[in-house]
Amino acid sequence: GMDELLGDFLTETGEGIAMLDAELVAWEKNPHDEALLDNIFRVMHTIKGSCGFIGLPRLEKLAHAAEDLLGDARSGALQISAPHVSLVLQALDQIREILQGLEADKAEPEGCDENLIKALHDVKVSDLNSALGRTPKASIINDTDAGRAAYEGPVLSQTVRVKVEYLEGLMSAISELVLSRNQLLELARNHENSVFTQPLQRLSYVTSALQEEVMKTRMQPIKKAWGKLPRLVRDLAVETKKDVQLNMLGEDTELDRQVIEIIQDPLMHMVRNAIGHGLESPDKRLKSGKKSTGTITLSAYHQGGYVYIEIEDDGRGLDIETIKTKAVSMGVATPDALKEMPLDELYMLIMQPGFSTAADVNSISGRGVGMDVVHKNIERIGGNIALESEAGKGMKVILKIPLTLAIIKTLIVESGGHKFAVPQISVKELVNVSKGAVNKVEYVHDAPVLRLRDQLLPLISLKAVLKAGNSGKAGENYIIISQIGSVMFGVLVDKVLDIEEVVVKPVASILRDIPVFSGNTLLGDGSVVMILDMNGISDLIPQENSENICHKSLEKKPDEIKSETAYITFLIDESVFMAVPLDQVSKLDKINTELIENRISEHPVVQRDGIMLPLINLSSKERFPEKGMVPMLIIKHGQQTFGLVVNQLMDVVHTSEKVDQNLQYSNSMGSIVLNGVAMAVLDVRKLFLAQKK
Repeated sequence: GMDELLGDFLTETGEGIAMLDAELVAWEKNPHDEALLDNIFRVMHTIKGSCGFIGLPRLEKLAHAAEDLLGDARSGALQISAPHVSLVLQALDQIREILQGLEADKAEPEGCDENLIKALHDVKVSDLNSALGRTPKASIINDTDAGRAAYEGPVLSQTVRVKVEYLEGLMSAISELVLSRNQLLELARNHENSVFTQPLQRLSYVTSALQEEVMKTRMQPIKKAWGKLPRLVRDLAVETKKDVQLNMLGEDTELDRQVIEIIQDPLMHMVRNAIGHGLESPDKRLKSGKKSTGTITLSAYHQGGYVYIEIEDDGRGLDIETIKTKAVSMGVATPDALKEMPLDELYMLIMQPGFSTAADVNSISGRGVGMDVVHKNIERIGGNIALESEAGKGMKVILKIPLTLAIIKTLIVESGGHKFAVPQISVKELVNVSKGAVNKVEYVHDAPVLRLRDQLLPLISLKAVLKAGNSGKAGENYIIISQIGSVMFGVLVDKVLDIEEVVVKPVASILRDIPVFSGNTLLGDGSVVMILDMNGISDLIPQENSENICHKSLEKKPDEIKSETAYITFLIDESVFMAVPLDQVSKLDKINTELIENRISEHPVVQRDGIMLPLINLSSKERFPEKGMVPMLIIKHGQQTFGLVVNQLMDVVHTSEKVDQNLQYSNSMGSIVLNGVAMAVLDVRKLFLAQKK
């Protein structure tokens, strides 16, 4: 009955309002965007209508006043400026409060909105612009056009709301299912040609598929965590009288829902910090030769099983001297210790509880306030924080957060008689170094190294790391090659047993400080194994080893080096193969042909990340296909970027073949044989010059 109506109303209004913050800020920046205004008006109108229906007079009055103002803006009777938007945002906050009261008490909270309604009404009558002079601006730039698309049409009818606890229940049930399946597979292994083999494989396949689907229900784009930021930036810009531009890149990067909830506050905190302390006032910025508008850039991307989120501002950066003084006065560190301390550790001092470098504490408090809380929250989910800063240039906070997915694929290895799980995501390749294998472990200054395709990689023995058994040379037959950041290294293990999907259980607090483990799990045979954290292990490789190795690898005789080049091969037309060196391609992408525009220049272009990307089509058919997605390679040449539209991307081939320059086609530097097929190798420079004409 009524409760259900109210429940639906609250949910839908809540969703509508969540979008309004960002939309109002975007509309303020671009008051001529009619589609945006229509959408804002529609949400307000719906709220007003539903209130009348359910009988919520207070909410209805307020929504009505806001809707009137928006209506005048739509009809052109009112020239919109920052003060108007501020008022609508204020009304929005008030509506939110009323909604919270409704949710708690099933009735409208007492209260009077007369002043606000009067202000909304008066502002229509008299135009505020002239009276107010300069108002700070906040502009928001997103890297996707998805924002708009999300609320069009009947999308909502294809989604259902499910309580989170049901999803959690489903998740843990699946985890158990995975364990049972692993046990069954283990049993089946011991019986050749059993009648169970086939149905078990089927079960295994279905379990994996099921698990993947449930995972998807947990994953959400990071947009969800960023939703409140545009509004925050705008309000703080007004409060601190600064001009701020917020750029958001990679907002479709997906994360586990739990993680998103945990990082939401830290993100707001760091953006608040960046505006309050990082960015200087417009006149100060101009004096120091910067643009008066400060920029805050949020970016998110996946790398090696982690999500990286960077919050960067181009403000004043961290002041080392202030930090040192403060650290001494707080008793966090002695002056002598500070002299020795490397920069990154000095920066990390602002993570100490109660550390703040602000002299005056206003509502946007000191640079360090709350950083300790942020730090704790991030570490709690197995992530970490790094700071980079340059005085006068700005500061960057880098959060590295695990996807904390409940289930991961791992490689089960054995070392010193114990089994361990290595997340497959951190395994680049496996190298066999047992007796008689092609590859051998060599020693440079007593440090083990591996020569892999003319690169020398530092090695570390898992036995040595875990001080398990004698870390002798005997029995270590495999090397797991891993890459963390730009460092490649290998971990020596005795045996590689199996690939298994495991349910990650967090590490017990007693082991929390051991950097080598990221969790533990139960295997099919019921044994408990630790999951190795390759990041932690990479930190244990003695620095001097890697440096010695780098010098050493330069000492090779020229005739030993057989260098390989990687090529991407693709089809133009249905059967014509072509290759382009991988290092010239900055990204593989797909575009929707309906978005290709020919209006601006004779060249077709498509909008990409806020820039116009010129497209090149090598096909003999001059036109692009009418409908659908087509693959393209994004290629940079000097300062320019263009998209090369191809028929089909084939694969990446590593080869030490040389390009045969006798066969030159147009746009090519010669030909090469890859995977047994002769093809032209694209010459990016030629292609580019040909387009310029």
